[in-house]
Amino acid sequence: MPRLPTHHAERAIIGINTFVLLCGIKTFQLLNMQPASEPEAPKKPHTHWSVKETHLMLDLLIAQSSRMGQLASFPQPVYTKVARSLPSANKTSAMIFSKFQMVWFFLLLRFVLLTHDIDSSNKLSER
Repeated sequence: MPRLPTHHAERAIIGINTFVLLCGIKTFQLLNMQPASEPEAPKKPHTHWSVKETHLMLDLLIAQSSRMGQLASFPQPVYTKVARSLPSANKTSAMIFSKFQMVWFFLLLRFVLLTHDIDSSNKLSER
């Protein structure tokens, strides 16, 4: 039986890890969906987040870290409280939840990518 070169095997492992990570994030999103208690207004196509607003949101969530659940998420009232604390009045708790998930995902993905070096021959090696 032919053997895969090690760099192909390492790429396959990273691909599988990334797939599992993305499946976990989607599961996380599905588990945290809550039924709407009231009809929502039509969604805006895009909400702009400045770096300052993102940092403030993260600071406010870090202050509430004792209320974080086991899936790295917060109860809905925390997101509502953070939305009300931001100076920008157009941010909702759903937007806070979505932005937090995106920041968390990119930090986790960056951690996974930083644990591997890619040298000039495109061979992946563990740090």
